[in-house]
Amino acid sequence: MGPVHLVGPDVGTSALLWAAATNPQLVRSLVIGGGAMALPLQTGGALKTIIEAPNMDWVTDSAQTLGPVYDAIPGGTPAEIKADYLASYAGDRFAESARYVRSYPAELPPLVASLATIQTPVLLMSGANDELVPLVNAEFLHARLPHSRMGMLQAGHFAWEELPDQYAAGLTDWIAGGWQHPETL
Repeated sequence: MGPVHLVGPDVGTSALLWAAATNPQLVRSLVIGGGAMALPLQTGGALKTIIEAPNMDWVTDSAQTLGPVYDAIPGGTPAEIKADYLASYAGDRFAESARYVRSYPAELPPLVASLATIQTPVLLMSGANDELVPLVNAEFLHARLPHSRMGMLQAGHFAWEELPDQYAAGLTDWIAGGWQHPETL
């Protein structure tokens, strides 16, 4: 398989940037956004609490912790989708997966130091009204990635769910050829 287009919103942002930095021959382009990347770290709400907490012992019920996050999505989250999210984080799975974002303070600085070397075209698709990962994170990346384009949506943190048609249109346009000219808006 040759180079591929990778799509990874939210926590996928840092993972896909790392892939482009360490294995550029495998990556044709990235569509990322909604992931904390700005240094010093710029997060809010539940995400900030999770990252800064001394431990995750306080999370005893992932449904109680995450339910309000999904309930806050404008327009609501369909019951079956919310149930799927909560089931995937049942038991200790949420606390275990939170280790990823809790590692940001230690793990992001080396990645940020490599951003200017990433030659992969990048589309930053983020919610302009994201309270968990404010827009400053996308702006931070845009200023440091040599071949990036901003694709802001009038949405919150879950832009791909809040405005799926707009997110899909931006993604489709990018993969159909927009990635070849990331500097044009």
